[in-house]
Amino acid sequence: MFFKLYINGRQMLCWGIESAVRSQGKVVKSIWAPSWFDDQVGFEERNFVFLAGQGIKSAAEDGGLIEVQAFRAKARKARAPKLEEYRYPENYGIAVPSIGLSDRPENAYFFDYHLIDPKDIPYATFKLHYRSLKSLEQLNLIPPTVLGIRSSTFGNISSRG
Repeated sequence: MFFKLYINGRQMLCWGIESAVRSQGKVVKSIWAPSWFDDQVGFEERNFVFLAGQGIKSAAEDGGLIEVQAFRAKARKARAPKLEEYRYPENYGIAVPSIGLSDRPENAYFFDYHLIDPKDIPYATFKLHYRSLKSLEQLNLIPPTVLGIRSSTFGNISSRG
């Protein structure tokens, strides 16, 4: 299987799995060409996180869309890394901050995939529309007490958006 992750319409990451070997997992970071490490060699790692609340936001800034496209693949071929330079997106609540150069660049593998599905017609698409808890409360989609319960249960979640 081959996957593409889009955040608010911008492709952020691609990865693949051999479903017979590993059928589950998670994606928590992306790999980019080093952008600020003064000519150091390696891969820059970036985590996906929701930004902390920053006062009053427009509807566009207080939510967005995460989309994952899944493609069936029949083969993959190892290749040399071709890293893109990170460009700051209009993130509408999602940041991709750098956590520095990878400690283990030898563990990064790169492949070209031979897809069964056309590259513009995925086998399946998963879309997640997100908003902050405060926004959901203001829209009366969750009761006000839920926000208070979640904040005290999980820490100050309302300040993280």
